[in-house]
Amino acid sequence: MFSILEGEYKKYKGKIPDEQLKDILKNAVKSTRYGEDGYFWINDLDAKIVMHPIKPNLDGKDLVNFKDKAGKRIFYEFAKMGKEKGSGVVDYVWPKPGFEEPQPKVSFVKVFEPYGWVLGTGAYVSDVTVKLQEEAMRTISEMRYGSKESGYFWINDSNHIVVMHPIKPALDGKSMYDLQDPTGKYLYREIVKTAKADKNGGILDYMWVKPGQDTPKPKISFVKRFEPWDWIIGTGVYIDDLEDKIIEMQNNTADE
Repeated sequence: MFSILEGEYKKYKGKIPDEQLKDILKNAVKSTRYGEDGYFWINDLDAKIVMHPIKPNLDGKDLVNFKDKAGKRIFYEFAKMGKEKGSGVVDYVWPKPGFEEPQPKVSFVKVFEPYGWVLGTGAYVSDVTVKLQEEAMRTISEMRYGSKESGYFWINDSNHIVVMHPIKPALDGKSMYDLQDPTGKYLYREIVKTAKADKNGGILDYMWVKPGQDTPKPKISFVKRFEPWDWIIGTGVYIDDLEDKIIEMQNNTADE
């Protein structure tokens, strides 16, 4: 959005009256949307609203003393950030549809120097987290390693719920609390226990069905908890794959 402003400003500067140019720029900002409900607003360096596309009744109003429910003068903070740093992030709380209490929100603001405008946009922390989680899950689900790229990663939480399993997506969202391997070991209980026991993660052994086969095989896995999202990320290798690799290394060593 900022680059669009700069481009339009350079295009029309000196060719049309300044007030007309301001209107063109304000309308460009006003009509811009992104995502499901993303928008931009403009206030000046004195915290007066220049243009707000969602609440046009605010246009022209001085909001220097406007406070969120936590007592933060948010438009004062937007203006202050613009004056002192030129751009930056401000956190606050703001009403969100579907919630009784205001929800944490962050906004990025940047000064458009020709007119002393502070251009801003924001997102609720929960929405940002969801988007980050979706992107992280997609990336992790596609990660492969090892021979024939058979190695993969899965995610479950501390409540034994599968968050993402790339090989068996039917498990996603299901509780594995009572799942036992053929030896009677409660697999996901052990996964959670191992991950919580050490912040650096840990190793456990069990039996699991190998991709493309029907019979469970001995397997060892490393699991580690990502505490901010309560994700336990794990990956493992089958013992017979390790044995095959060892034999291959021995044969290569003998040949050499």
